[in-house]
Amino acid sequence: PKITFLSSAIWQYMSDVFRYKLKVSEIGITNHLIFDITNFYKGFPKGCEIYCYHAKYEKQRGADIDLFIQNIDNTYQHYMIQAKVMDYRGYYNDIKKWSPNSQFKTLIDKAKKEKAIALYLLYNGFTSKSKFGNDLFGTSIIEANEIQKIRRKQKLNGYNHGENSLYFDMLYSKMQPYQNLFCKGIQNVKLPQRKTEIEIYTGFPYSQVLESKNIDKIIDNVHINNNSQEFSIIEELNLAPIRIIVKYDTKEKMSYNSYS
Repeated sequence: PKITFLSSAIWQYMSDVFRYKLKVSEIGITNHLIFDITNFYKGFPKGCEIYCYHAKYEKQRGADIDLFIQNIDNTYQHYMIQAKVMDYRGYYNDIKKWSPNSQFKTLIDKAKKEKAIALYLLYNGFTSKSKFGNDLFGTSIIEANEIQKIRRKQKLNGYNHGENSLYFDMLYSKMQPYQNLFCKGIQNVKLPQRKTEIEIYTGFPYSQVLESKNIDKIIDNVHINNNSQEFSIIEELNLAPIRIIVKYDTKEKMSYNSYS
């Protein structure tokens, strides 16, 4: 399965990088993930649309990815996603401690208003301190609510004995493989009300940067730089934050489950 293969590739790549205590680029992997989804739908001109907006709007919303997955009844499930990458110790240093202005609180509050579910997309690999995990979790998802619960608990405990970090083994039991979004659906989570197509906003500040029908024209510009071990896509464009719309194609009898 395509998404499972990418997740496994990310797990292996990051595990290799961590052996040398090096860093991994969050936006590099995110852009490659965007390309992988778009490239899959290249044979289905109406299957996938990609929009980009300026990074300053990410701060206002807490998300750097809006994902809309269409159901067979032509409604959409909306996921607001914030991507984070671990370091070689297995820590997510960019998920800050609890505060009224925490990114995860902004994400949760905005998602509630927008009839979306707030998720973190975590890029993972095996580290010297890991006890759990496998390559299904190279790309994993976790509810932003779970992050908030842990951070609140840590604050109440006064961050005693250095217990102020978030790391892979701590979050593992609450994670799900990212492919669940496309295959069997996110598990054990109450989903918000579905949206209609007219509720998906693609006006300002969005601008369309990729369409699946044009993917063949740009595929030659996309590459993986093996020398620097850095994923990249269309060098002149910064594709995150982004809005992805994955559509059900009745003509081709293809649903979102096909991506798995």
